[in-house]
Amino acid sequence: MVDSVTYWVYTDANDPNDPYANGGSWSAPVTVSCEYESGGKVQRGRDGEEFTPSSTYYTTVSVPLGALVVLGKSQLGEPPSNAEEVRKVGGGTSLGFQASEFVWWTG
Repeated sequence: MVDSVTYWVYTDANDPNDPYANGGSWSAPVTVSCEYESGGKVQRGRDGEEFTPSSTYYTTVSVPLGALVVLGKSQLGEPPSNAEEVRKVGGGTSLGFQASEFVWWTG
């Protein structure tokens, strides 16, 4: 199916000189067009554990591991409670003059 997906990236801003400082914040929401499907084949995440994705997204944008995503457009300052974590990223292929396509899995 074709839709939009919004993602947020957490920026860890720990200050080594101030252990009581605020630890970081979420980026502004970024919305991109995507194709998606529910589920997907079993994948192996960055920690080496196997997982069955709850969703698989195909975009022309590479999204970092650990980003939180929600299907559709959102203007919220931080991810909603139903956002899913990007557990694996792949792709970067292109054919001819087409844009690169990335695939990422949430779980």
